Amino acid sequence: MKSALTQYGFLNAKLRARMANLEESHIIDKMLDAPTLMQSVEILRENPSYKEIATIYDESGDLQLVEKALVDNEVGMRKELAKYLEGYAKDFSDLLIMKLEINNLKNIIRIWYDNILLGGNVGYRMNYVIKYKILNNIPWEALINAVNWEEIIKSLKDTCYYEAVSRHSSEDIRKNGLVYFEMEMDVDYYKKLLESLNHMSKRDRVVATDVLGVDLNIKNILNIIRYGKYYDISQEKLYSLLLPGGSLYDSPNFQKSFKNKNVEEFLIKRFSKYDLESILESADKSELLRRSLKLEKELSIHRKNVYKKILRGYPFTIGLIMAYCFVYEKFNNSIQVILNGKYYGWDNDKIMEVV
Repeated sequence: MKSALTQYGFLNAKLRARMANLEESHIIDKMLDAPTLMQSVEILRENPSYKEIATIYDESGDLQLVEKALVDNEVGMRKELAKYLEGYAKDFSDLLIMKLEINNLKNIIRIWYDNILLGGNVGYRMNYVIKYKILNNIPWEALINAVNWEEIIKSLKDTCYYEAVSRHSSEDIRKNGLVYFEMEMDVDYYKKLLESLNHMSKRDRVVATDVLGVDLNIKNILNIIRYGKYYDISQEKLYSLLLPGGSLYDSPNFQKSFKNKNVEEFLIKRFSKYDLESILESADKSELLRRSLKLEKELSIHRKNVYKKILRGYPFTIGLIMAYCFVYEKFNNSIQVILNGKYYGWDNDKIMEVV
């Protein structure tokens, strides 16, 4: 296996140049300032990396197709990264690709649920899911054509996702919807991610643990608010569905707060600068969701600062890969939000609430 210096040295120059290009292009600022959707698309055309995205909109006028192209773009980026890596770094990179595969699987199952169980007319949305191999051999067409939950389970029998779907019966899905299934999928994924850290060098393990810890803390805070309050999941059930790892999850006082059924009070005190009390006290669910989105943006600033710290530090670690994936994903998500905002006539303040 190549040394860290050899493996990350080549990528360090390559990825930093790409991140600098994204920042110096000012695409996001220019798209926000563009008065119309079409003018925002023209801004994309100026950057070679996004010229194809603009062409797709020219030819189709379909923003959902543009969104799929952005996801395709990200899948391609992560696959390209993996080609340059070996050993545990390659295994970790594959897990970052797996996250996109899980997102696609969730998306297909959500469409199936809305279309088959809820009787909605949303089958057309299957035209916008990925049907090619992302990481594992997943029978996407069989999933897309499934008419019941049993067929979904059968389709995934020879995949790494079989255990997750087979834990839930058709009756479970009918009764509870997809919330428990999706949360358990996330728990399984982060267990794999955390387990992969055990195979890393000490330097890489420390960096990856710190970054994942921040991410896990953020996701668990939001899950407690959204699922505990919005979906009224009991604290016992909610605790079993929290993502493992991170300083919050590992805190004895946090675990004790669940046993004492006062986790909300614990979070309010521990994260006092985020004014969680006003969010948790909201009786209106739409307002709760709106405030939680605002909180998510505030917490994401902390995550962004962690990645900035990585980029200022020692350059030859797995942190570079994680930072690049974060920057790229954030950039593509911002493009998607701006295009949708321009389409629906939102002002820039409203767009920036979501970006």
